[in-house]
Amino acid sequence: MEQYLRKLYYDLNSPVSYAGFSALWKKVKQDKKDKEIGKDDLEQWLKQQYTYSLHKPHKKPREYKKLWFQE
Repeated sequence: MEQYLRKLYYDLNSPVSYAGFSALWKKVKQDKKDKEIGKDDLEQWLKQQYTYSLHKPHKKPREYKKLWFQE
């Protein structure tokens, strides 16, 4: 599993190299490897990869309206 995912994710000739979860999962299903590799396994493997965690977008904290109370 590790070698297969490394080849998909890090090989520049691969159509899903350095892609996100959904693109990798589609490729795994297309190659009929989804019986060996579950969604949880793929997500866990991606979280361990430095390049995946490096390029995740930063989530901005939600801004709330200021409430004014009159006494």
